[in-house]
Amino acid sequence: MNKIVLLSSMLLLSVSVFAQNNYWKPVHSNEVASFTNGKDVFPGKFKPVTFKLFSLQEDVFGNLLKQAQLSKNISLQSGLLISVPVADGSIERFRIAESPVMSEKLQAKFPDIRSYVGQGIDDPYAIINVILIVAGYTYGPLLGLFLFGIFTKRILPQNAIMVLICIAAPVISYVLSTHATQWFNGYTIGIELLLINGLLTFAGLLLVSKSAQPNAMD
Repeated sequence: MNKIVLLSSMLLLSVSVFAQNNYWKPVHSNEVASFTNGKDVFPGKFKPVTFKLFSLQEDVFGNLLKQAQLSKNISLQSGLLISVPVADGSIERFRIAESPVMSEKLQAKFPDIRSYVGQGIDDPYAIINVILIVAGYTYGPLLGLFLFGIFTKRILPQNAIMVLICIAAPVISYVLSTHATQWFNGYTIGIELLLINGLLTFAGLLLVSKSAQPNAMD
């Protein structure tokens, strides 16, 4: 899968595949329509005064991130070398390492959700935190189900309502993400989409569940 990265708002859109060894590529204004199927890049009234677009070949970038070593301390001499567009439109180099934010058990249940920390090479004071979310709309309901099972003792109905909730949560999340800039004064939903998705699932399950009945005393 490919992405378009919008500097200053970090808007991600699907784009076409390009050279494997170059995962970033500038997108010119006359190319945008072909990448977005004719849709406006800036829905609603929000639009930056100046901006640059880049396409990202996510499959290549994702495979590159898999080479990152597990480390809590990152330096210019260690870590995986990657390049990332920054706010002024240039592409800067970073050294990154995987920095888990979940427990080992939770990470085992969601192996495709990874977090990374990095330090700039061109600008040593630039620190980035990258959350790689693969199939976020799928893992949101799974996260909600997992949290519901861990933190509650309530009983869920054995019918299709659970399936409907797990479908509705990603749909609502998609609507919120699509219209966020218009509804929330230019705010763009990013990595927090997974949390929103999971919380919506959790809330839906909580609404349709029943408290566990205590065992009858002999």
